[in-house]
Parts: sequence; structure tokens; C-alpha cells
Amino acid sequence: MAYFDLGNVLDELQRLPEAIEAYLCAIRLAPRYADAHYNLALAYERTAERHKALRHWTRYVKLDPVGPWANHARSQARKILERQKLAVVSRNLRSRPAYRSAAGGSAPTGMFEGPAL
Repeated sequence: MAYFDLGNVLDELQRLPEAIEAYLCAIRLAPRYADAHYNLALAYERTAERHKALRHWTRYVKLDPVGPWANHARSQARKILERQKLAVVSRNLRSRPAYRSAAGGSAPTGMFEGPAL
């Protein structure tokens, strides 16, 4: 695959946007070429495009579940998913009134009042 090889050369030269384009061309020509998905996922991770990387990590594992890099791809996908879960939990906590109060905002009236004596 010429585009895959070109992507590897561009990646070695730290020309990641061009490497990504070359890997994408390789995948368009051979969508089931697992190694192109793997290298594309690596390049996306290096450019902090984790959602795109996740798509290609999972595609690699589907195409080559017992391949030499399958465990690494699974591990990377799990890391991205964990980051996403943590980000969602963090956003949810920040949007709660009790959290805003603890962080210096104002709590709704009566939220922390105890029983009447």
C-alpha cells in the first residue's frame, strides 16, 4: 500500500496532518487494512483527536482481534473511554447546585437547612 507507506514516512518526519491524510487514503482504498487503522489511531492520539483515535482503535480490533497489536489497541481504547467517563462525571458534578455551593457559588434556599427545633 503506497499511501500507507507514505503515511509512515510522513509520520517519521513528524508531519502528522499529512500522515493522517495518507492513512485515510489508504483506508479509503482498502477499508479492511487493519494496520492503516492502527497507525491512523496513533497519529490521531498524537494530535489529541481522541474521539477519532477511538474509532480507529476499535476498528483495528474488529479487523484483527488476535493481531500483534490488538491488546495495545484495546488498552488505548479503554483509556480514552475512561477519560470520557471522567469528563462526563466532572461536568455533571459541576452542574449540580450543591457542588456550585461548595465551590463558592450560592446554594438554593433551604438545601442545607436542618430540621426545625
